[in-house]
Amino acid sequence: MKVNKKRDKKVPKRNHKSDRDKLKLDKQNDLCTELGNLLCVALERNELHDDNSMLHSEILELQNKLRSYDADGRQSCFESPAFPQQQPVVIEQHYGTTPSELQLFPESTTSEDSEPSQEHGISDHVTRPQAKYPTPTATLTVNLFPVLPGRQDQQCSSGTTGTSEEDCTGRS
Repeated sequence: MKVNKKRDKKVPKRNHKSDRDKLKLDKQNDLCTELGNLLCVALERNELHDDNSMLHSEILELQNKLRSYDADGRQSCFESPAFPQQQPVVIEQHYGTTPSELQLFPESTTSEDSEPSQEHGISDHVTRPQAKYPTPTATLTVNLFPVLPGRQDQQCSSGTTGTSEEDCTGRS
């Protein structure tokens, strides 16, 4: 009977060992998941710190540009710095003095007593300016006007509907 006792004792020990191994594995799995979560949080935190440092450096750079623009007074902060502004080319033109007959106010000349319009051939008569666009009667189509006798023969000979001159003379 001693043999049976040994077998009975061995079996429970093996069961306890397997239970202990399962508990150890479960505990290790829990620790690994917690560590993974902590690592993910740490990675995200590191990424956020990197992003914050990049944004901070960009803000400092833009503030420096803004200060330099304000100090120079040349460019406003609303202009885009991507495209530099071209300075227009200034061409200096030298004009001669205007001749005396082309003065704007000839009355201000020394000879105020005499009329400048008669001296330079300028008449006092103002003419009506010509129209830029045709008058409404000029824009009306030919069909609205009656056919002139001389034009009637030309219209009949150019038309394809009329087969004889009777059709042309019949229209009046």
